[in-house]
Amino acid sequence: MFSLVKYDKNIHFSAWQDFVRDNGHLYHDIRWLDIIHLSYCFEPHFYLIYKDNELFALAPLFRIKKNSLLSLPFISYAGFCFKKDSAINESDNFIEKLMLETDFGFDIIETRTKNGRLIENSLTPEDPKIYVTMIKNLDGDIDSVFKNFDKKQRNMIRKSEQEPFELVDTDLNTFYKIYLKATNDLGTPGHKKIFFKNIIESFGYSVRLKLLKREKLDVGVLFEIDYFRTRYDMWAFSLKDFFQYKPNVFMYWETLKDAIEKKIELYDFGRSTTGGGTYNFKKNWGAEPFRLDYIRIKKNNDSLIKDNLKPREGGKLPIIWSKTPHFITNNIGPIIRKRIV
Repeated sequence: MFSLVKYDKNIHFSAWQDFVRDNGHLYHDIRWLDIIHLSYCFEPHFYLIYKDNELFALAPLFRIKKNSLLSLPFISYAGFCFKKDSAINESDNFIEKLMLETDFGFDIIETRTKNGRLIENSLTPEDPKIYVTMIKNLDGDIDSVFKNFDKKQRNMIRKSEQEPFELVDTDLNTFYKIYLKATNDLGTPGHKKIFFKNIIESFGYSVRLKLLKREKLDVGVLFEIDYFRTRYDMWAFSLKDFFQYKPNVFMYWETLKDAIEKKIELYDFGRSTTGGGTYNFKKNWGAEPFRLDYIRIKKNNDSLIKDNLKPREGGKLPIIWSKTPHFITNNIGPIIRKRIV
């Protein structure tokens, strides 16, 4: 039998973090509870799940609608955190069993979970698009990693190094200014500044906030978090006026070199849709795709309906948004962003 215990910071903080250290990843960390709640006022429903009086899993969830829970808003993947090598996991319909056997008090649970490695050879152009997170293994020194890139990628790196680029530390205000301009140009409403402020205050020195400069001009920004042996690429943008100089090539090679020197083992480039431009860009760095399963489970009387969610289509909003003056998008963007969880 399973039992649910709602998270209490005064009682469960250490137990939660110890469990994540042994079984989870960055997005299971309990600090996301305060970050998302304080930034966007979503109501947290974080649970410790016990099986036969032993901690078996963690459920980091937020209420995003009246009867709907999501793990986690604004994050590419989180899902339930299970004890490693457990006999029951999500693929064994664990969440469905939990919804039927216990009282969550909600009719819908939506999870975004990192699955096993995607076998690319099985993909064809006719296959439906799916979400993946792209992860690169950083085994070896800088020279060996560089030599493992194909010839075209090595040439692009060399050309970017000939440009007067420099990657330097920066502050939140500088980051946010470029972040907003870049996201607006891409047709995406940006987060409010307090969201980033709360992440920085919560994760402290694990956050890497970088500014890419070309001579005296600000070109791009990078927001990363080092978590145990993985460096996570949270947000990275370059301004479109400088794309011809391949700023992202320089920026990513600099951060990969830094990660190798600091003995980071994995670099998570973040979410992409198979076959898309960012997917191919990350593949060129030797990153491998890990499938992300986006699942919605809806309770209907005594039965459950399970849907596998497909990548969102942008529709007309990105086109309209990218052409809207920035003094408008900067003000209303964070309001709209709350609805794009």
